Amino acid sequence: MSDPISFPSPASSDDEKLARLKAKAEALADKPEFEVKFFLAKHAADVGVSPEQLEAAVNEVRKLRRKDAQAQTDREKVEARNARRRESKEKSRASLFRRLKGLPDVQRRTEIEQWCRQWSEDTEVVAGEFIEYAREGAPLRPAISEDMAADPVNGPDLVEMILRRIRQYCVLTPEVETAGAFWSLLTFVPAEVALNAPIFTVYGPKHDAGKTQFLEVLSWMSRIRDPGQGPDIMLSPSAGIYRTMDLGPTLFVEEGQKIYQRDNVQEIFDASWSFGKLIWRIVNGANTSFRPFCQKAVAMIGDHNVPAGATRSRHIFCEVLSKVETDAPRDEWRNRDDDNFKEIRAKSARWIADNVAAIDSARPEMPNGFSNRLGRNWRVMFAISDLVGGKWGRVVRDAALKLRREHDEDQPWHIRALKELRRYIREVHKDNAQKPVSTTAFIDWLLKDPVSDWYLYPPGRKITAVQMSLLMKRWYHVKSEPIGPKTTRNRGWKRSTDFAEYFLRVLNDPLKLSLTRSPRHG
Repeated sequence: MSDPISFPSPASSDDEKLARLKAKAEALADKPEFEVKFFLAKHAADVGVSPEQLEAAVNEVRKLRRKDAQAQTDREKVEARNARRRESKEKSRASLFRRLKGLPDVQRRTEIEQWCRQWSEDTEVVAGEFIEYAREGAPLRPAISEDMAADPVNGPDLVEMILRRIRQYCVLTPEVETAGAFWSLLTFVPAEVALNAPIFTVYGPKHDAGKTQFLEVLSWMSRIRDPGQGPDIMLSPSAGIYRTMDLGPTLFVEEGQKIYQRDNVQEIFDASWSFGKLIWRIVNGANTSFRPFCQKAVAMIGDHNVPAGATRSRHIFCEVLSKVETDAPRDEWRNRDDDNFKEIRAKSARWIADNVAAIDSARPEMPNGFSNRLGRNWRVMFAISDLVGGKWGRVVRDAALKLRREHDEDQPWHIRALKELRRYIREVHKDNAQKPVSTTAFIDWLLKDPVSDWYLYPPGRKITAVQMSLLMKRWYHVKSEPIGPKTTRNRGWKRSTDFAEYFLRVLNDPLKLSLTRSPRHG
């Protein structure tokens, strides 16, 4: 708050009295109005001024505070508006550049001039940025020194070559091998086609489980910014990691659990999932934007460090367990490039380049439940597997389903309850949507498994029929009602169709009905 404050002059010009008046006015300005008026005379006597003078001083303090608060609010609104405009501009720029690729030169110039008038940009600067974009194949990225294979590449042979190299050094489950192989191909897809960068997360229960080794093997088969310098591998992420991300195209982090020990680093990783997001920082006194979007793989001890919710949904989790004596022997790993790795990268770059248009236009079939962020994590890898052909479309989807099921326990209780109810109707009621569901019978069915998570429903006890009824009412607006004969009356849900819209839109697992109802609200 501004100082000095122009208080009414007290009868005495004594500096000490003026200081006491200021302090008292500052203190009273925080009090409720009725309290100030009630004790006004007493407080005025304490500082040796009249009640009118003290009241005027309090009002002046409040006025200045309101003015400062309004100014701060106005500044925040302007900053937020400018940030939204910058983000909109970058998205519009990316859309313009994709559109310009298919236009003749004369029309390109007209489109650029129109866009620059709209966004108050310099035409020559934007035209130069488009030339760089068109030449490099990725918007505003440094050149990627990746030599492509001279001849077309057979997709199934390439996948098998990648898998052989993984198996040469790592002991993994088939679904983790498959996910790693197709994620390495994903790193060669241009950013404006990939659009999303799931965080490929390799985790294990302890040190020395093979996590870092798997990460390093992947790093030599993925797209590398400068093969002469090797992959971009960081031991521990710092708040300045956005600078490395801005260079692209692929980043590896060994101690990934440290990402979630600092909020500012976690926010950067969250932003890097979406193409077009910007990180703004002050560099040499100027507001400078960085593009954090890049494909990322991290290793960590356990997966419990990743917060639930939106942050966790940006990850693909792959568990790695330590080798045992009964495992087939693996070659000694040496973290360095060789001719076979170079061949894999060259063939991967060529295969993606030959198929990038098909990947961009693909609308791959999604397994049940793979909607929203989960589907976007896997969309490009599903498209690549379909284009590779043969068994690979099925194999990659099976791997995704297996890796996803291993993390279903991370979902909120109301989602898990809805999934279990859908399974109960399918398995017990044989998909008869007209048959009432008893909450007691449903709970007994859930608790048949002695290690079921429903024995640990918050606060750590087995769930009851009443708790299940309240859970469904709160989240899906479906009340339990008396069902069955009056002599053996129970409570439950009379119509499974009341959940039909939620089965369809939340689980993507619809009831077999000719008509689905909207969920009831009441």
